[in-house]
Amino acid sequence: MKITKKVNTLLILVCISFLFTNCTKTDEEISDFTTHSNDYYTIQYPSNWLEPEGDDSYVVFSKDDDQLSLHVTTNRINPYTDNYLEEKIKKTDFDVEECIIGGNRGYKVKLKVNDEISTAYVVQEKDLFLEMNFVCEADNYSYYKSTINHIIKTFEFNNFEKLEYSSKYVSGDRDAKWLADIDFLSEQLPKHHKNLFLKLKKKTL
Repeated sequence: MKITKKVNTLLILVCISFLFTNCTKTDEEISDFTTHSNDYYTIQYPSNWLEPEGDDSYVVFSKDDDQLSLHVTTNRINPYTDNYLEEKIKKTDFDVEECIIGGNRGYKVKLKVNDEISTAYVVQEKDLFLEMNFVCEADNYSYYKSTINHIIKTFEFNNFEKLEYSSKYVSGDRDAKWLADIDFLSEQLPKHHKNLFLKLKKKTL
């Protein structure tokens, strides 16, 4: 009888310990972060994550088990308007929460799609529209919430120049905007293409 009571007591203690551990389970303990920086922004991500993939316009950060990933997308606004972000938010039917991102007013949009939660943070700086989209399984969202918050807090915009064409033709007609796009491509393609003039002569461009 005494042995039975001791066994039952031990089982109860084990169960309590298990429940306590799971109830107090928080985000993974991360003390070391790595900095990623490009022409537009600087951000920190956990050092035990994979190396970021992509370019300045689209970068993917992710855990090696892919349980949490961050997709950062940047787009130049043309034609440029100061309230581009606000106008875009007005058109969405989702629940939107205002927040601060990189010192600017931004918005948080949280969606659940099937078994995943997608949390998008959108913000505008000059003529740049930026979206940070965190994706994880719905059951793991609470577990990774503090990591997401830390990454957002480390985000800051770099001192990049606003493209001239973005505001030059705002009030122009369709032909003027088309010419602006051609000028922009002529200027930017040689900067970003490794071997643009392999088959195309420079004077032709």
